[in-house]
Amino acid sequence: MPVDFEGLVRSQGRMYYGWALRQLGSREDAEEAVSDAFMAIYRVWPKVLRSRNPLALAFKILRDTVCDRRRVLLRRPVSVVMDEDHADADDAFAGSDARIDLQEAIAKLYRTSPRQAECVVLHYFLGDSYEEISAKLGITVAAAKTSAHLGKRRLCHGNHHDTRPKSKGQAEGENR
Repeated sequence: MPVDFEGLVRSQGRMYYGWALRQLGSREDAEEAVSDAFMAIYRVWPKVLRSRNPLALAFKILRDTVCDRRRVLLRRPVSVVMDEDHADADDAFAGSDARIDLQEAIAKLYRTSPRQAECVVLHYFLGDSYEEISAKLGITVAAAKTSAHLGKRRLCHGNHHDTRPKSKGQAEGENR
């Protein structure tokens, strides 16, 4: 853990930005959220340094800030004007279907299982090790591995409800 605030910004800033960008989907929103998070961390810097896990507390402040930013974005009214020049909006987004689907799937995963979604984003998209995830989220390494695995399985199978494998009896009951 860096002892000075500037060290934290240098060591975690890029990762924080990448995480916020994954959550918010917009560079401008991610930059604003990370900036706000660092301001909030700076305001309580002595408390962060005294905490049992300073990196986890700093990351929690970032998560809370991004969550607040997402709420503001969801409340923002959106108006759509379609004219003849833009009548076929599907053509404008033709290449981004997979990206939009993944963002929607991650958003659904956040609603049903935020811990799994955080572990998936941190490990599979940002490349954090399970040990790093454990430190950032204040959970055990085993919990980080399990959450990342279950979250990835939910994303791959489109199942945002029950991730437990079906027992033999349940599977046979479906075939009847």
